[in-house]
Amino acid sequence: MKTPLHSFFGLPSNRENALKRFGFVFLLLACVCMMCPLSWAQSTQGTILGTVKDGSGASIANATVKLTGVDTGVVKTAQADSSGTYQFLNLNAGNYQVEITADGFNTQVQRNLSLSARQELRADAVLSVGTIAQEASVDAAAAGVIETDNPSIDATLSATAAPAR
Repeated sequence: MKTPLHSFFGLPSNRENALKRFGFVFLLLACVCMMCPLSWAQSTQGTILGTVKDGSGASIANATVKLTGVDTGVVKTAQADSSGTYQFLNLNAGNYQVEITADGFNTQVQRNLSLSARQELRADAVLSVGTIAQEASVDAAAAGVIETDNPSIDATLSATAAPAR
């Protein structure tokens, strides 16, 4: 016998109908759960990550990492954290190049990095100690006209450090 409460909520009036509804809901949930891994497999993106260290194995913090998509020309940059690690997330599958620079170190370029879908590709780097190139520049227009009649020196020269290339 159905009570008004059963009718209002659509509840079954007997135990057999309740078991049928439970079985249907269980079967529906099982199908949804089995399809979830299929949707994960459709991802076409991956990750490139790595650690930047010096020759002694010490981490290089704040190294600049430039990632270039060879196929697309897209350029992304990141800074290595205090432990020297960096990562580029959600990258489309394809070919990449990583260029790593840090003050006082030679630049390292890693080419022909092929990233597949759902792959974590490591591009670790060991940077060698570089030299700082010094460059002296003289701006003739700023120094004014050179006076050959007056032997006094009245100009300022400055030396600036340029990163090694």
